[in-house]
Amino acid sequence: MVTYDQRGVGGSSAPPADPSSYDLMDYVEDLEAVRRAVGAGQVHLLGHSRGGVVAMHYATVYPQSMRSLILVGSGSPTWGGMMAAAARIGQRVQALQGQEVLPDPLPPGAYFAAFFSDPTFPAKHPDENAMRTEFNATVNQLTFAAIEGFDLTAEVGQLEHRVLVLFGEDDPSGMPLVEETLAALHSADVEYVLLERCGHFWHECPDQFYPRVRAFLDLPSGT
Repeated sequence: MVTYDQRGVGGSSAPPADPSSYDLMDYVEDLEAVRRAVGAGQVHLLGHSRGGVVAMHYATVYPQSMRSLILVGSGSPTWGGMMAAAARIGQRVQALQGQEVLPDPLPPGAYFAAFFSDPTFPAKHPDENAMRTEFNATVNQLTFAAIEGFDLTAEVGQLEHRVLVLFGEDDPSGMPLVEETLAALHSADVEYVLLERCGHFWHECPDQFYPRVRAFLDLPSGT
C-alpha cells in the first residue's frame, strides 16, 4: 500500500500560493507522478473525502492505470454537490454547538468532532496518532478557489471500472452527496455499502470497513 502527502501539506513541498497551482489536474498529475515513482502498473485507488474527487478525476484521465476504485465518504463529482454538503456540515456544527458539544465560537480545527457519528469518538480513540489530522487553511482556500464550478459528471459517467463506494450513514455531508456520486457512476460496476453508526471516517466502524475492502480486493482476512 502506498500513501502520500498532497501538495502543500505534510512533508510535501508547497507550490506558489496561487489557485492556479491547486487545480484538480495538478492533484491528478501528482498522483500519477507517485504511481510512476513507485513503479506500479495498474492500481487499486482509494480516495477519501475530497480525495475521492481527485480519485474519480484520475480514473477518467488515466483509466489504463486503474484496476479498481474505492471511494470512502467521497465528495461528489460536482461543485454544487460539494457546496450543498458543506452547508449540511455547517448545520451539524451548529447543532452540536447548540448542545454544547462543540464550543461557540469555534476555534480552528475544533469542528473535527462534527464529522463523527459520536462526536466524542476522537477523544476516546485509543490511538491518538490515528486521530491526528493535518489541515492547512491556506491550501484549502486555494484549492476551493481553483476547483470552483467543476463538473465531472460526464467523464465519471464513462468509467467502467469496478468501484466500491463506502459511506457512513451518519456522515454529516449527507446522503444526497453519495446519491449524486452513485448516479454519476452509471456505467461502472458499483458495489455500494452504507456503514452503520458511522460518520465521515472509517476509524469509527473498522469492523465494517476493513472486511468490505478486503473482500472487494480479494484479500485474505487479516491481510
